[in-house]
Amino acid sequence: MQLKNIRIVKLLKFLAILSLTMNSKAFDFESQYSRPNVDEIEKVIGEFTLIGFKWIDQPINKILLIKNGQDHCAIKILSYKRFNDKKVPTIFSANEESFLGEATFVKFKNGKSYKFKTLHLSSKSPVGIGKIAYDSSQDIIRCGKARLLWRYPSAISLLSESNGTNLSPTANEDFNELNFNSTNIRWYSYDESRKMELIPISELPIAQ
Repeated sequence: MQLKNIRIVKLLKFLAILSLTMNSKAFDFESQYSRPNVDEIEKVIGEFTLIGFKWIDQPINKILLIKNGQDHCAIKILSYKRFNDKKVPTIFSANEESFLGEATFVKFKNGKSYKFKTLHLSSKSPVGIGKIAYDSSQDIIRCGKARLLWRYPSAISLLSESNGTNLSPTANEDFNELNFNSTNIRWYSYDESRKMELIPISELPIAQ
């Protein structure tokens, strides 16, 4: 029975990747290092977690774990929106597209959640020239000493100086059922040599 289940899982993964390839005009995610454009990511994020060399795009309502030394946090993207408002750049603004997101962010102490917060995330083009440009984006996330960056639609990205910070995608949806020491999960650190990896939602581990 167990062997049969393994074969079924492999078949489902093959069919999912085959469907992805057909629907995304054969964009080869797993041979790339750089993050694809948002149009490509939108095609897959409903069915896959996308893992890059410094970021993880997690499906909506699935919890991503964050660990930096003794600091433990978790985040769940609840929604996101793009405005399709990109314009011709000017001397005062790059006029890049604007994005919004909402997430639940939780800090943990001694394995127990103790601080819940709703994050209202945004990414907007800075306005101004050079050092006097003003950026109204709300895209920085802090977990202890770690600084991370939200990127549309659902990526949490490590900064280059995020030494010691690790991310772990999970299938969990309830913050009260997380185990940061679970042997089921895998932690990802900043690694420029890592190519992208697609994990079907059905294969995401449960942190228990």
